[in-house]
Amino acid sequence: MALTGLDIFKLLPKTNCKKCGMPTCLAFAMALAQKRAKLDDCPDVSQEAKDKLAAAAAPPMQKVVFGTGDGQVQIGQETVLFRHEEKFHSPTVLGASVSDKLTGAELLDRIKAVNALQFERVGMKIGARAIALVNDSGSTDAFAKAAATVKDNSELAIILVTQSTEAMAAAATQAKDSVPLLAAATPETADEMAKIAKENGCPLVASAGSIEELADMSEKIKTAGVENIVLELKSPTLNEKLFGHSRIRALGLRKVFRPLGYPIISFVTDGDTDAQAASAISLICKYSGVVIVDTVEPYAFL
Repeated sequence: MALTGLDIFKLLPKTNCKKCGMPTCLAFAMALAQKRAKLDDCPDVSQEAKDKLAAAAAPPMQKVVFGTGDGQVQIGQETVLFRHEEKFHSPTVLGASVSDKLTGAELLDRIKAVNALQFERVGMKIGARAIALVNDSGSTDAFAKAAATVKDNSELAIILVTQSTEAMAAAATQAKDSVPLLAAATPETADEMAKIAKENGCPLVASAGSIEELADMSEKIKTAGVENIVLELKSPTLNEKLFGHSRIRALGLRKVFRPLGYPIISFVTDGDTDAQAASAISLICKYSGVVIVDTVEPYAFL
């Protein structure tokens, strides 16, 4: 449970030195409790107090990083309920899918098509920042081989998509140097997927059909030693998904409910290119940190 302002005040020096920019230590404590100040702003706080205040000082949403080098992306670490309330520090990561049913030249052509989704508008670079390899074949070997091919031919951040623990373990081993995002653990596979993520040093997606299940899963995965978690809410309709995302956002940021304080990923695979683009726009507006579409049409990303 998050500490109250008075709880935090009891751990501060109580010198009212104003070095933090606040008139009193009590004012600073209240700001810290409301996530409007950083603990580092107090130069005199003790290490013991820092340890005790870690939960209160941490952003309500976990930062998650995946990918390497120029392709590394960061999501999460948001502090406001509505994104327009302050600068959008971690814009939604857009990406496109690649099926492991493709082989040889067809696979390379698809990877190149995703890589090419880069544009510059008014001095701003936009486009695909992730490539999601999907285990459509159901084959462990095909998935692992395709993961190696994607790793060798794309600098984009990689997302490995399968519910098979065997396929995930094989593909993660091939691509672990690229720090892929593993998608996804389900309530049934959470323990094994967490083990794979921990062994390979990768962040993990928790996927479930209800907010309650997501909260339980995130706690289980965190207990297993994986701190970097992304949430996927499975919903039968877009409207239900958007409503669910709003609830997760409110509970995680406004109520500081830590089990839901993680960024959200969404996969958009249904419909034609126009339908996917429309759904992706809605999901960006309603708090997805990563959106993966099945199209490589340039106009959809623009």
